[in-house]
Amino acid sequence: MIPRAAFTLIETLAVLLILSLAIGSAIAVLRMATRLADEGLARTSASVTAQILLVDANPCGLTPDINDTDGDGWRGTGAFSWTGAYTMVSSGMINGYWAIRTETSQAGDIIAPAMRKAVVEVEVFLGLGGRRVAWAKEPALIRQAAP
Repeated sequence: MIPRAAFTLIETLAVLLILSLAIGSAIAVLRMATRLADEGLARTSASVTAQILLVDANPCGLTPDINDTDGDGWRGTGAFSWTGAYTMVSSGMINGYWAIRTETSQAGDIIAPAMRKAVVEVEVFLGLGGRRVAWAKEPALIRQAAP
């Protein structure tokens, strides 16, 4: 029997096939991991944006005016009131997300002449008409007038 000194063509092709499948699988796993990391970062950033909007009706100095007359991209409807019920809805782009902030308060939520409770709900979307990536609600936000 003569000892073999080299690989045959079929053995070489089999090894190349196995290596290409392994490398292809590794690339697919890395792409999926990158996509999941990007999505996690987007959700975290959207959640922080929602938390900011819960307590701040004018984020980054933006004013929620009807038809966005000041051109800052943050529009709103409704008006705040110390005496009766009110509903304010603000929406626009903030931190690269489309956000909708709704604040409501009933006449029974008045605690004192310059203090009242309000319910605030925030939804954050991936762009206008995109899918919702964050949602937050504060059922008892206390509003108090400056002394």
